Amino acid sequence: MGGADGHRHRLRPRRPGGPQHPPARRPVRGVGESAWGDARSRVEVEELRYHEWLLNKAFADGPAWWLLCPYDVAGESAALKQMARCHPELRTDGRTTPCADYDPQAPFDFAPLTRPCDPYEEFVYTRGDLAALREKIGACAEQLGLHGRRLRELHLAATEVASNSIRYGGGRGVLRTWGEDRRLVCEFRDAGYIADPLAGRSKPTSTQIGGRGLWLVHQLCDLVEIRSTPDTGTVIRLHTDLPG
Repeated sequence: MGGADGHRHRLRPRRPGGPQHPPARRPVRGVGESAWGDARSRVEVEELRYHEWLLNKAFADGPAWWLLCPYDVAGESAALKQMARCHPELRTDGRTTPCADYDPQAPFDFAPLTRPCDPYEEFVYTRGDLAALREKIGACAEQLGLHGRRLRELHLAATEVASNSIRYGGGRGVLRTWGEDRRLVCEFRDAGYIADPLAGRSKPTSTQIGGRGLWLVHQLCDLVEIRSTPDTGTVIRLHTDLPG
């Protein structure tokens, strides 16, 4: 391993009864688990890289802490440059320096989505079409062998996303479904804009009003990709592993 990248994060205090961070003035250090191995798909690797950038947002308001993310610098230069955009500091040969490639304001499309696999099914939905949307997903799932509890969970997640399209995305959206890498992928496109890149990634509180839909979607699906810009709107992809 030729070198490593590092974050300096802010650590959120834990709730009573949960794991506690050390007392004040004691340094907190951690080592991040990078996306090693050939078992991960390219989509998963891109999303893991995006999550590394999101760490800087997630821990921005808590007490200071430090996280080292090891990387093999003998890899491809393009991949290393993308990785560097996620880390404010670079540590090489025992020296830590600011990372010139770090992007503190990286947009929601930090890691561009791959193109849909052909062939794919497309369905335009609006108010009153949620039952038909679930039928479209069910038909695709049946062809790919997905059924039972996992299909019911996907239907619930899809209903949440499509409802948000109708409520906040201009009253309509476009569903695309296809099979890819032993997964069923459901893509939702609409004209809305999600300003918070951490939307759906923070567990809602018991007293919170609204804001639970995207968090629930993350719990029900094996992988969720969210990309949103003011110019192009929002794209949400739900990945569900196929049996076998």
